[in-house]
Amino acid sequence: MAFAQDLAEDLQMGDSLFLNKPDTQKQSHDGVSNDSLHFGVSSMRGWRVDQEDAHLTIPEFDENAHFFAVFDGHGGSEVSRGAAKTIGNLLKSLPAYKQGHYRDALIEAFVSFDRSPAANHSSGTTACCAFIKNNTLYVANAGDSRCVISKNGQAKDMSIDHNPTSPKEAARIENAGGTVTEDGRIDANLDHQINLSRALGDHDYKQNPDLPLTKQMVSPKPDVFPMTIDQSLEFMVVACDGIWTCLTSQEVVDFIRPRLMQHEKYPKISLIIEELFNTIVAPQLTDEGTGTDNMTCIVVVFHQPHQQTGGG
Repeated sequence: MAFAQDLAEDLQMGDSLFLNKPDTQKQSHDGVSNDSLHFGVSSMRGWRVDQEDAHLTIPEFDENAHFFAVFDGHGGSEVSRGAAKTIGNLLKSLPAYKQGHYRDALIEAFVSFDRSPAANHSSGTTACCAFIKNNTLYVANAGDSRCVISKNGQAKDMSIDHNPTSPKEAARIENAGGTVTEDGRIDANLDHQINLSRALGDHDYKQNPDLPLTKQMVSPKPDVFPMTIDQSLEFMVVACDGIWTCLTSQEVVDFIRPRLMQHEKYPKISLIIEELFNTIVAPQLTDEGTGTDNMTCIVVVFHQPHQQTGGG
């Protein structure tokens, strides 16, 4: 997760958070789930010394169910990698999931993971999870990774970025004993600050003994937005903010959509994502910081909607 102020300070101090040139090697793969969807995913370290992103692609998650997620780590990769290893199985094990209450189950999975030793770190991660069951898409998000869908070429955000400057988020932060700085960070009287108001991990910001975990300065509770899948839904993008700080949601859709039609040039979806990374990675470090973050992106293409009814 790259922040412009951090980058400016790092450049002045000669800090080692950044490489002398970007590492543009990609880790990519593609997959398919019966006749309902196919997907591609790619990740790239970029200018960062460490790759703190993690992701999860489970096309056969359960009967008529698929699960895709991006975790954008900060302060280390412990929590992002732990979430990628854990949260899918955790979700499936919950009574709410087994009863078909998928929205409640997603919220419980986030909060339960955050209570586990795997999340008990000063490092943290965003989490943007897309769960598809029958003909319903559920997007659970905590942080500033994002899920965007394309409906007949029009981008629609399926998640909300969680920033401390939002009035709702700021009220919770202040009630938990923190303050929001002028540049949009949480000040908790620590030797570091964070510009996210919801995340997994980051337990330095979850120390108020009088409040439950979901009411702390940084909350693990996700927003969950459901949507019925119909013929207008073409594809979905789940990506970290290394993408969204460079391009708008509509610009990403406009980049991907025409290339999906060029099967000979792009036989794999991951090739489109790799080209996207090459287009937006910064050619050199600047104080602005755009295009200098780790990059991870999943693109899921829907063939047709399922005919069964989703859960609640």
